[in-house]
Amino acid sequence: ESYLLRELRRLKDSSQEAIENANQFSTFKKYLHVDRRIQKDLEQVLERNKISDKGNLILLCGSVGDGKSHILAYLNENKPELLEGYTIFNDATESFSPSKNAMETLEDVLQNFSDQKINESNDKVILAINMGVLHNFVHLEHKVFTYNKLGQFVEESGLFTQTITTMFSNDTFDLLSFGDYHAYELTEEGPKSSFYSSLLANIFNPVKENPFHLARLEDEKNGMHTMAHENFIFLQNPIVQKQIVDLLIQTNVKQKLVISARSFLNFVADIVIPDDLSLPSIMNEFDRLQA
Repeated sequence: ESYLLRELRRLKDSSQEAIENANQFSTFKKYLHVDRRIQKDLEQVLERNKISDKGNLILLCGSVGDGKSHILAYLNENKPELLEGYTIFNDATESFSPSKNAMETLEDVLQNFSDQKINESNDKVILAINMGVLHNFVHLEHKVFTYNKLGQFVEESGLFTQTITTMFSNDTFDLLSFGDYHAYELTEEGPKSSFYSSLLANIFNPVKENPFHLARLEDEKNGMHTMAHENFIFLQNPIVQKQIVDLLIQTNVKQKLVISARSFLNFVADIVIPDDLSLPSIMNEFDRLQA
């Protein structure tokens, strides 16, 4: 089998690599990692809260595949001192008990931040949570504890409004919203995306640390060259990479489409691996162009 195809398939949604775990940071993920502004902001929040002995709940809000677990795994691996004293709940919708639903599980996780316990609690918790689940939780009629203070905090943050909320804090709660951090920056030379550009560079740069590049060289030694290899070489061109990033930014702005980190990597695999993996040498020019 092609080494390059094996590496590229690790970028796909269906790959095991797409399943994030806040406690595991594989060599592959370490290589692909790109620093993001939300990660730097989370580090600042953790740094600031280190000196406090009061309870603290950090809500990392977003949608599926946007990188919540990845950032937590990165910090766990590279800056564990920042997470000291914190309990991490990576997916609040995962129940500890088969008999409990997502809301009941959240009540277990957050009971020390209920109106009844919040003043005595010195618990420190980081909760990675999907926005829809958080919305349902704060608007739910709770049976045992009430969560009016948490609900008021979320409302004041403007998380569920048109307002841009990247980071919002008060005494006990901190909230960071992935959905409100743009994947691009506006510069004097026009819009750019250091996030998309860095990820593309990690995948296509012809350097010895790059597992994708090494896999292609290995295939070359074995005389293997399909249309996926042609596409990979084509995408090593920085001008082609720039065109892709420009199109993604346009899609982001015009269609209001939020492209998660996981979707972006899946997209890269899709554009490199064609439906027809025939050898370019036996294809006519039109078919090659199509692939």
